Amino acid sequence: MKFAHNISVKVFCKPEDDESEVKRSLTSLFPFDLEKEKVILDEQNAAGFNDRKITIFEIRIRKDSQMNPFLKGLKKNLGGVCETIANEAESRVDDEFYFFIRLDKDKLMKEGEYYLTDSGNCFHIRISLAVFPKKKENAISLVKGFFKTF
Repeated sequence: MKFAHNISVKVFCKPEDDESEVKRSLTSLFPFDLEKEKVILDEQNAAGFNDRKITIFEIRIRKDSQMNPFLKGLKKNLGGVCETIANEAESRVDDEFYFFIRLDKDKLMKEGEYYLTDSGNCFHIRISLAVFPKKKENAISLVKGFFKTF
């Protein structure tokens, strides 16, 4: 059963961050060689508060052969938190059938730990859910089913 149409993972790199470490942590979320799979690490510059330079790194995947290993790894590394995500499914799915998870940036970079957060200093994971018929309750059921079967 198909879970997603596409997946996007985004992180903001602030001036005080080690850019190479942020990139390394971002790419570590993907259990395959990005270059070999021809997946692009997109980079955009933005201005933050007080015109501080912020670099936004984003990786998007669309192929099932890339999404399935990513989702399997995400679920495995979230471990016991999967039940929490399933219970929060309604608040994590929007009206356009996107599912969102935020992983704490510092915990992932320093400890390699997948830790859920509500803060903005995070790795933003956005998953376009493969739902038919297109109803929010179906999207919520898909998320609950996926994360409860850990």
